[in-house]
Amino acid sequence: MNKKIVLFGAQGMLGSELFNYAIEHSLSYTIIPFARFHVDLTNVQSIIDALDSQNPDMVVNMAAFTNVDRAEDERFTKEAMVVNATAPEAMASWCAKKNIPFFHVSTDYVFSGDKINDVFSESSPINPCNYYGETKAEGEKNIGGYPTSHIIRTSWLVGDGHNFVSQMIHLLKNESSVEIIDPQVGTLTFTTDFIPAFFQYIQSNTPQKIVHIINEGVVSRLEIVQEIQKFLNTNVEIIPTNSDDRLAKRPVSSALSNSLLEKLPDWKSSLHAFLLPEKNKLDAKRRKHRKV
Repeated sequence: MNKKIVLFGAQGMLGSELFNYAIEHSLSYTIIPFARFHVDLTNVQSIIDALDSQNPDMVVNMAAFTNVDRAEDERFTKEAMVVNATAPEAMASWCAKKNIPFFHVSTDYVFSGDKINDVFSESSPINPCNYYGETKAEGEKNIGGYPTSHIIRTSWLVGDGHNFVSQMIHLLKNESSVEIIDPQVGTLTFTTDFIPAFFQYIQSNTPQKIVHIINEGVVSRLEIVQEIQKFLNTNVEIIPTNSDDRLAKRPVSSALSNSLLEKLPDWKSSLHAFLLPEKNKLDAKRRKHRKV
């Protein structure tokens, strides 16, 4: 008999990848996807009603207020805190009462590495440097006391949707120069690598309380862009800058380590796999132009 999973955040990069992966691989789970138009995450009763209506075997929360700069705006601070901290606690509390597992996705931004060599383990003390990080840290604290709750931290997500790599692909194809904040160091995570690891994790008989699911290798934003340029064979001037006028402060390093789970592929090999369709299109376009 299939286990029923209620999935919050079904329209996000991770949520959509999870839903599609479960179907494509005929996994023994029935996924009940909830997107923002199904459930109001700023309303605890809406969350409880949704869970009561489905009575799942486990709950996965991949929903979040993720706009780091908007979270600094006083017009959105309350919404960010409710979605990232209050809503997960409501889910965790419901799951604890039913004695079913709750899996909550958190972020590298609960850390505020101010040194380039900082790398954070699953047990490192959290200390965010911006309000988005504060809301996610509060979410971790809120659910930490519930016995059936688990936290999965990830970072610098890349998948089908808006993300740093996709943005850089667009700029490297359309601009003559690109400015990149440097130094800014972290760990990439490709949704196509994350989701298989996630399913392996939740199938464990005794899943760890806090884990990190990230691709192997610490890398800077600048190195990522340089690798994209090299792989796609574009010719754009890449300009490192330490000038950052964004509202939210970013950690110099928010790199995560994974010491508890099986290692994922290194960031460069997964980046190449992600870029390959774009490379093939560009190469075909170049061949066509050469024939003209």
